[in-house]
Amino acid sequence: MKVALCIKYVDGNPRFADTLGNSDQFFIYDIEKKNLDDKFTNHFKSSPTSEIFCAQILIKRGVKAVVCGKCGNDAKNLFVEANVEVIENVGMRPTEFVNVLYAKFKQGSSIMV
Repeated sequence: MKVALCIKYVDGNPRFADTLGNSDQFFIYDIEKKNLDDKFTNHFKSSPTSEIFCAQILIKRGVKAVVCGKCGNDAKNLFVEANVEVIENVGMRPTEFVNVLYAKFKQGSSIMV
């Protein structure tokens, strides 16, 4: 199962982006293989429809869950149609979240944190 983390760098440190479209980069983890599957830069940040572009790219890359601060309604609708879970407002750092994610998956629990 692939999970996309929407990352924004604050003082050089990775944090969850406040919105999907405002992400600096996307990290896609394969939690079954327990590795970073893909990483790419968001070149659509300045576009007024960046959330839609980003949602379409993540769907095409086969993600089943997206983690970000907030996700706009248009992007959420695309994710719902593609059966992609949206996890918003996670109160931990991305590295901590990945560790919890792996542990929950190993136990067979829901990935909601």
